[in-house]
Amino acid sequence: MKLDIEKYRKHLALYDLDKEREEEIIRYVYMIMDEFVSAAFNKHPVQHALQERNCEALQSQSGVIDSKDHSTKSPCQNATSHVDE
Repeated sequence: MKLDIEKYRKHLALYDLDKEREEEIIRYVYMIMDEFVSAAFNKHPVQHALQERNCEALQSQSGVIDSKDHSTKSPCQNATSHVDE
């Protein structure tokens, strides 16, 4: 979730702070709350960011097959090459 600083400025209006100080306080409070939310869901902020990036990808992660064999040969060629060995 992106931080909307203007949305929270009204809560600091009572303290008559300059715009930079208001923004700094809002960012600090946001980071603290983000850490609490992340801890509650057992996720690190980096995991959240990676998850967001993956959601924006053209293909869904459920359709990805991860393989340790990164050769360019077809499976049939790989199988026949091991027969002679």
